[in-house]
Amino acid sequence: GNGNKANKITVTAQDNCSPSVIPQITKVEVFNKGGNLVGGNGIFEISGNIVYVKPNGAGWSVRITAIAADEKGNPQNIRITKALIMC
Repeated sequence: GNGNKANKITVTAQDNCSPSVIPQITKVEVFNKGGNLVGGNGIFEISGNIVYVKPNGAGWSVRITAIAADEKGNPQNIRITKALIMC
């Protein structure tokens, strides 16, 4: 691969009472194969409710924490963990 492709993860939320709930991403954590947190510039980028993670080593994963509030303002925490795909 060319290394420029990012893993695109869209965070969505649904609620019985609210047709559209836009989650606010509060935290993105990238972990290597050993489960250690990886820092550094350019590893991930947040654009609205989408996270782009630059592919890295085999077995890496990303954990995204977000808050989604319905139209009554009731906040709900969302946590997504996803394996990263190497390109």
